[in-house]
Amino acid sequence: MGALQRVLDPVPIDSFDDYVGSGGGRSLAMVAGVAPLTVVDMIVASGLRGRGGAGFPTGLKWQTVLAGATSGDPITVAVNAAEGEPGTFKDRALLRRNPYRVLEGALVAAYAMSAPRVVVATKRSFGIEVGRLRTAVAELRAADVATDVTIDIVEGPDSYLYGEETAMLEVIDGRHPLPRVAPPFRRGLEPHPGTPVLVDNVETLANVPGIVVEGPAWFRAAGTDESPGTIVCTVSGDTRRHGVGEFEMGTAMGEVIDDLGRGPTEGRQLVAAIAGTANPLVTAAEFDTPMSYEAMSRIGSGLGTGGLIVFDDSRDPVDVGRAVSHFLAIESCGQCEPCKLDGEAIASSLRQIVIADADDATFETLRRRVGTVGRGARCALARQQESVIGDLCARFGEALAEYHREPGLEHAAVRIAPLVDLVDGRFVLDDGFFTKQPDWSHDERDSGQLPVDRLATKPVEVAPANVSAEATAEGKEFRDPFAPLLNLHEAIRADLDVLFASRPHERHDGIEDLRRHLHQHTELDDRLIHPLVQRVAAGSDSAVWDAELHALDAIAATTAVEAGGGGDDGRTTLDGLACDVRRNLNDDQRVIYPLLRQHLDQNEQTDLADAIDEIVAR
Repeated sequence: MGALQRVLDPVPIDSFDDYVGSGGGRSLAMVAGVAPLTVVDMIVASGLRGRGGAGFPTGLKWQTVLAGATSGDPITVAVNAAEGEPGTFKDRALLRRNPYRVLEGALVAAYAMSAPRVVVATKRSFGIEVGRLRTAVAELRAADVATDVTIDIVEGPDSYLYGEETAMLEVIDGRHPLPRVAPPFRRGLEPHPGTPVLVDNVETLANVPGIVVEGPAWFRAAGTDESPGTIVCTVSGDTRRHGVGEFEMGTAMGEVIDDLGRGPTEGRQLVAAIAGTANPLVTAAEFDTPMSYEAMSRIGSGLGTGGLIVFDDSRDPVDVGRAVSHFLAIESCGQCEPCKLDGEAIASSLRQIVIADADDATFETLRRRVGTVGRGARCALARQQESVIGDLCARFGEALAEYHREPGLEHAAVRIAPLVDLVDGRFVLDDGFFTKQPDWSHDERDSGQLPVDRLATKPVEVAPANVSAEATAEGKEFRDPFAPLLNLHEAIRADLDVLFASRPHERHDGIEDLRRHLHQHTELDDRLIHPLVQRVAAGSDSAVWDAELHALDAIAATTAVEAGGGGDDGRTTLDGLACDVRRNLNDDQRVIYPLLRQHLDQNEQTDLADAIDEIVAR
């Protein structure tokens, strides 16, 4: 068992035409010739299990939704693209490389459910993914694909709970991300809340086209009997590199860590890993455990989303528990008070233990609150506290108390937060989480309010217009103007990766590619983007890209010196250039483009898209 490429394309698919040219789109034609229930039967036979973390059988979910649709009102298919589990980046990787496969899977599901609407629920901060989705939907419309199905994109908040399926439905309906009591197969979306909604994860739906085209037996040819197929894994933490890759279900955890992580940093030893914040620690002695639902369950842990946060011997396992507990306590909404208040008490107790400031009452509070935190919980967050911290207490037992009574223990602090990007083989954590208060504000001090109470007086942020609007008031088709820019960003990043991997005498072609892409970006910035930014925000520096272009000349001049063994100035210049370029790309994606989306109306964005297309086409 090992790496496969069924749903995670090795390189980005740039257009719908390229996707079709590589064999994509065939499942839509195939299902059109069979009954919807036949499609459901295929998913049941495949044994596909949801890749959102729970591993629930997808075919059974589809059957349950259909059985619950008794009112005659239409079912909606919702794509959960609100990824926020610490340690996982697989859904965002799938959308960056090939949003067409995910949308094709969602449209197949819509056919099976006789659903006239697909909603992709993602986060407004996911600039690259939103751009790719908007472009893909526009291309599907232009190609007259599944024109009887409306595709909406809803951009929601960064809250961890937004990824919980009932909280996601609340956001789609225009409310805050607060989980419901009733599951989606019992309560759906407005204006038909009595009709169920089919909610599936990005990776789950990416598997659907292959199952339809190749058949359930093909899907089962990989993986295990209980966990067939592949899983897209993420590795981060204390490894040489970080990354995302697709593996056959049943591949040993250690093999996944070695493949993506390339082993521990120099002088260190890997000692444990956790799959997100929902499953107990797995020790290095258990790294031979297969990555399957049944095998991970047998060792008392879980597979989750396949996102592995790896720890070396510089970490205190109790501090790992403290970081997990703190994350969950902060992200708890407070609708179930034990979840919030007991969760905060658990995190506080663990913090006291880690800094050797605990007494007998601290350990008693910890044990008692772990036993009560899950009472009345309407979502799985409290049960994550029970699972991870309960296992920690059981595994260390009395030794936990004795080991942490004396001050002076030195360990590297553990930081747990969602991943926001992969830069130079390292994941970037969401630093915004570390200023988030228990009331979900970023104020200097916590108000003491539960988030559910505070949000009751806080208006819901309005998401940008859905991409399903087929025309503006002037009859123009809406296209996301920033999608070509985001594609250009990816090309620039790829150029830098090529340069870093090349020897000095091989860099000429790579330098020319990077120079061409930076020239194109400079023209787009100077002629279009910066004037708009100055209009709505003022203060933009239109000369930033010129500095990078001058740096390219410096690299070219020193490449010959490097090749002759005369120094490393070229490499030094390249390091500085890469740092500046990536910083500016990140600023564009996280600040500039969202700012313009907010201030430009739909007609202005369509005009901007036309102008960008004209420059890019040259």
